[in-house]
Amino acid sequence: MMEQNPEPSLPDRCAWCYEPDVSGTLVVPFGTQSHGHTWLHSGCWEVWFRDRQHRAEQALMEVGIERPDHQVDD
Repeated sequence: MMEQNPEPSLPDRCAWCYEPDVSGTLVVPFGTQSHGHTWLHSGCWEVWFRDRQHRAEQALMEVGIERPDHQVDD
């Protein structure tokens, strides 16, 4: 689903913390879309991804779609 709603960013700064490359921490591309990548420090990816999931859930709830419970049947 994220591939259908990309958040391309410029390659010179991290899309999460907005900092450029720093010694030992490069800004690298994430994603496989052909029309742009999201550029992030590898350490920023997890928090960026969780925030993106949260924003998607909020947007769905605003239009009346609730997240289903993730229960496993025995």
